[in-house]
Amino acid sequence: MKKIVKNAFKFIIPLCIGGGIFWYLYKGVKIDEIQEVLSSGVKWEWIGLSLILVTLSHIVRAYRWRFQLETLKVEPTMNTLVNSIFGSYGVNLIFPRLGEVWRCNYMSKRQGISFTTVFGSLVSERFLDMICIAIITGLAIMIQYDFFLSFFSSHQTIADKFNALITSPWPYIIATIILASGIVFRKKIQKTTLARKINNIFIKFIEGIKSIMLMKRKWTYLFLTVAIWVLYFFNFYVCLFAFEFTRDIGISGALTLFVMGSLGIIVPVQGGMGPWHFMIISTLVLFGIGQTQASTFALVVHAFQQAILILLGIYTIIAINLGNRLNKPIETN
Repeated sequence: MKKIVKNAFKFIIPLCIGGGIFWYLYKGVKIDEIQEVLSSGVKWEWIGLSLILVTLSHIVRAYRWRFQLETLKVEPTMNTLVNSIFGSYGVNLIFPRLGEVWRCNYMSKRQGISFTTVFGSLVSERFLDMICIAIITGLAIMIQYDFFLSFFSSHQTIADKFNALITSPWPYIIATIILASGIVFRKKIQKTTLARKINNIFIKFIEGIKSIMLMKRKWTYLFLTVAIWVLYFFNFYVCLFAFEFTRDIGISGALTLFVMGSLGIIVPVQGGMGPWHFMIISTLVLFGIGQTQASTFALVVHAFQQAILILLGIYTIIAINLGNRLNKPIETN
């Protein structure tokens, strides 16, 4: 019962947060206005190309993971890798951030290895992705510095809270107290279950980083990492050509939109619903696009992006169940 309640909160709370933001953004937008924008002409072939690119990016991510797992003496089939990636995105649509846990659990059971070993490779993979996001964000800020100043000026509340957080002494005081307590009570803390789990994750993280450095084809791994993020970007970029009012934004503007959308996805809600829309709509409005048009763009692009993840999740369920039935005698032996 306790587990059911815990999972319910993991589902309901993020959904309420995202749904609340989504409602706030679209409460003033009328359905007939959105229909009018859509009837003015949408080139759906660009949306279709976007879905192909995002699916390809997930397949490349699966192939990249294979290099890292091989270093850890794990050699899964490409089918297993693809199922793990598709399935993780499907799970994230229901329980934000739990898709990675499901992915590691699926791989560990499928290959008969420890969960922490697989999880270590995933943590280091995500660390590399964070570096990529930081580089892309820094590049966008350099190219569109004036835009980011305008964004925070137009959302003064966000800027004020961020500034208050930096200038307030309390975060530094709290951090100092936590650090001092950790030093004083380190022996007792080290004996706790939580400390052991954190230490185990840290060890596996180091092993995951080593697996990247020691792999035979590390440059291929890094090339695939770049390829994933290039596909992510162009998956979004081509959507701009589907609408008349976003067609001339240009590649630098598209990079800014991509970064802002990525920042919205960081918020742990189902599919980034709400925060992603807020970032995209706010950015498009600052680019001089009308509120209704911006809202329609965000609604259509996000809806199709989530639809493909749902379809890939359904495919994964069918593929895993079918594979289990076909391979059951072999696995038993």
